[in-house]
Amino acid sequence: MSLNTSLVQIHEAVKTMRQVWDVVGPSWTDAVRQQFVEQHWRPLEDQTLTVAKHMDRLSQLMIALRQELGHETQA
Repeated sequence: MSLNTSLVQIHEAVKTMRQVWDVVGPSWTDAVRQQFVEQHWRPLEDQTLTVAKHMDRLSQLMIALRQELGHETQA
């Protein structure tokens, strides 16, 4: 599996998480909801987006490296 495929899957998972949360979140109004948001939801969302950002950067670096190595082998 390529990094790009994994990155697309992560973006789709985040989209799905948000869609589900948009349905469930408003109907859940007790203190446990707030605790869940602070201890689980926000960290999960933040960490997932951070991983996606780093995977995107790694993918860009790998493309640049492949291009550079390709040019060196042709020279």
